[in-house]
Amino acid sequence: EVPLPALITAQRGLNEPRYPSMKGIMQAKKKELKVILATELGVAAQPKVEIKEIFLPKGKEAGKIFTDEAAVAVAKLVKALREEAKVI
Repeated sequence: EVPLPALITAQRGLNEPRYPSMKGIMQAKKKELKVILATELGVAAQPKVEIKEIFLPKGKEAGKIFTDEAAVAVAKLVKALREEAKVI
């Protein structure tokens, strides 16, 4: 047992899988599955997570397309980057 919240991790190489033989596969097909309910184990099936809020992310604005001559388009682009986006 561990107090909550807890973080449990595993890394690669923790377990090397064993591949069943044909005989083992055939025996497994014949074996009856036993279903064990959580109540039989004494485990409460209550979720430990509480949802506070659900929302959609804000949509992005459409981009601007400059269709002017190259020199004019570059000037408009630089102006937009300076004044609107404030990245330069």
